[in-house]
Amino acid sequence: MRKSTLLLCAALLALAAAALTVPVSVPVWAQSPTPTAPGRLENTRVPFALSGIWGTAGEQNVVIRSGPGTAFARIGILRAGASIDITGTNGFDPRRPCSNIFANDLDMWVEVRYRERDGWIARCALTIRGDDLAKLPIEAPPPADFTPPVPTPFPGARG
Repeated sequence: MRKSTLLLCAALLALAAAALTVPVSVPVWAQSPTPTAPGRLENTRVPFALSGIWGTAGEQNVVIRSGPGTAFARIGILRAGASIDITGTNGFDPRRPCSNIFANDLDMWVEVRYRERDGWIARCALTIRGDDLAKLPIEAPPPADFTPPVPTPFPGARG
């Protein structure tokens, strides 16, 4: 009986050791952030957008406003590197590229879902990914006589 018990224990230990060497697949969203530089972490989460279209803030925080324009109140901030679901536009031509002068593009806004309410972000403050922007509803068309306003400075944020 002792010999069979020892054989059983040896077999269990061998199985446990084999189980520890088998790689386990961890979903991307559950992985820890990967260090890219000292003191800076890279976001490894894959964005999920109900509309199929999302925007990602670049190197700077982005202001979320209550309407499509800089005259509307600030309701929040999208942190640098974070993504947000885009739910509509203000009717700009989605084929139009962003210019080198941010203030000239303030007639292009995307509607986003932020903390259970609708918000707006300047289109050129985001990198847009996913499906075609033209498929989204036009929620607030730009005025026909629009002239880009002088942007209000806000430390550490664009838009």
